[in-house]
Amino acid sequence: MLADSFNAATVFPEESGQDCIRVAVYDDKGAISSSGHGPAWLQAQLVADTKLMAQLVSREDILQGALNHADVLVVGGGHSNSQAKHLGESGRAAVQDFVRAGGGYVGICAGAFLATQPKDKYPYLGLMKVKSNGNSGSFVTPLQWSRCPLVESDTKEDAKYSGGPKLTLLDPTSVTVWASFDAATKTDPKGKAFRLSGTPAVVASNYGQGRLVCFSPHCERRPTDGSVFQKAVRWVAAAAPSEANDSSLSATNLPLK
Repeated sequence: MLADSFNAATVFPEESGQDCIRVAVYDDKGAISSSGHGPAWLQAQLVADTKLMAQLVSREDILQGALNHADVLVVGGGHSNSQAKHLGESGRAAVQDFVRAGGGYVGICAGAFLATQPKDKYPYLGLMKVKSNGNSGSFVTPLQWSRCPLVESDTKEDAKYSGGPKLTLLDPTSVTVWASFDAATKTDPKGKAFRLSGTPAVVASNYGQGRLVCFSPHCERRPTDGSVFQKAVRWVAAAAPSEANDSSLSATNLPLK
């Protein structure tokens, strides 16, 4: 996270947006995944793409206006309830305002939970019309991708699953499924029924003027090469000039309202 002397305008200078996409990575309570892949690891994956400038930000940084100088917020794995509660009402409102005004959001595992509709004691952000339920297990499973801004054609690819959300679309007209857990997979390696079979694995949506992509599995790390994660960040940065004319990152199958 940023130092006590944090100044949003100097961390994400306005001129940097002309050549780079400025990515804020949530780095605070609930941000460490069970595998130990934390925000700094995500930051390293992002900056491997020379178009991406990544900075770790805490709740306090967000409250001080860090997102006002960012193009995208990435929230990785960990504990979604801790993330939601630690952000607090003001922090959650800042994220909602950021996306509503045209910012991008990429959520992975816990970060995907965080973007879904709030329920009971879980004050999630409600950025997409999707309900999430908990699930367990950690294993590699195939995903069935449909042609979308992240992949060029229908294809199957293995990905690491580690307790990500079971997603249910509440409004299929406003949410697009880009990948599903392969229905042919009946059990996990330990023989337990794979309750996610056939359900959405990667979904995309809009919130106000902003874009979101949420991953239930961990497509940012092996066995995938991480390229779909970087492409998702580029795609949600809808205002980035380089993406405006990039046909491979078009939104032809996603309603933008």
